[in-house]
Amino acid sequence: MCTLEAVSAAGLLGKGVTIEDCEAAGEDLRDAVLTGGSLVQSRLTRANLRGASLDGCNADGVVLRGADLTGSSWRTAVLAAADLRGADLTGADLSGAATSTSGAIAGDSANVSSVLSQSQLGAVVVDGDL
Repeated sequence: MCTLEAVSAAGLLGKGVTIEDCEAAGEDLRDAVLTGGSLVQSRLTRANLRGASLDGCNADGVVLRGADLTGSSWRTAVLAAADLRGADLTGADLSGAATSTSGAIAGDSANVSSVLSQSQLGAVVVDGDL
């Protein structure tokens, strides 16, 4: 397991980067480009991912509770068992994003669709497996 603390990775260009089983709660990753990368089992609670590009990212089991995902892009990302409770998805693009067959969110019986409907308005979901 890795831990990122007091890291300012705003604007990070990390296409294809692997950040797995990592603790990065509250970190600043705004405008980061992590397309095609992996965030499997990472905990990004309250992280700032405003404007980040995570298209095609494998985010299986990622915890994004209370994270700022405003204007972020998750096109064709894998969000199986992702925990998005309390995340701000205003203007986020989840076109083609896929969740697990059950659509379960960690620790909750709700599915991603209901979390999106209860989250901040403006998320875009097109052809997603939600």
